[in-house]
Amino acid sequence: MKKLISTLSALFVLTLTAGATDWITTSAGNYYDRNSVVKSHDGSVTLLIKYPNFNADDTVQDKTVNYTVKKVQIDCNNKQFRTIYSKIFDKNNNIISSDSSGTSWADIDFENEGNYYYNTFCQK
Repeated sequence: MKKLISTLSALFVLTLTAGATDWITTSAGNYYDRNSVVKSHDGSVTLLIKYPNFNADDTVQDKTVNYTVKKVQIDCNNKQFRTIYSKIFDKNNNIISSDSSGTSWADIDFENEGNYYYNTFCQK
């Protein structure tokens, strides 16, 4: 029984550390999680992006929005990006809204946020 408890404790610690985030500030004032970046063999990259909310008047379900986290995918071969899902958090880090419908592919150009991530993760 003692061995089982030790094993379960070790698995719990590994699970916690495997899910740790390492937010890196971007030039646009957003963040990406270095530990979430996955480069696929098909030339795409997925990662988590965190958008702080700077407008104290933004609310969802009568709760003030603190930040939004989106999982995005970049198609490096076709220079496009899309959102896979998004989650909105309050000041207590509770999810107050989520959307898993995603968005359609959008072209990356010099003006949009995808350009920063394309240059960071797709350029050799």
